[in-house]
Amino acid sequence: ITLKAPQCFHLSQNSIFIEKVEAGGPPVVVSVLVRVWNKILCSGLEVLACASYFSVNNEPRTVATTFGLPFALVAKPIPPVKNANHKIQLDCNKQPPPLQTLFAGLLNQPHVS
Repeated sequence: ITLKAPQCFHLSQNSIFIEKVEAGGPPVVVSVLVRVWNKILCSGLEVLACASYFSVNNEPRTVATTFGLPFALVAKPIPPVKNANHKIQLDCNKQPPPLQTLFAGLLNQPHVS
């Protein structure tokens, strides 16, 4: 399995070798530690995972997928600031969704109340 993340992240392992996986057998769980480089601006949260393997008939196969890292890795929630120096106002023709819905991935972290 090969993992590729945006430059702002450091993965404890970029390449993982699994000896054997059997159909219908127990799943193989691999832990990978993800750290954030604070001096690099993050361009995204998606990690690409690509697995190369041989089928039952000894034919080479490849499968790839992406998964997202939590937004909370690159941002910290702060209380609202009422006396900001700059304000942004967006006008739209539909009712905007609640901020809790937009930032659910950030607000559902264990350390945020």
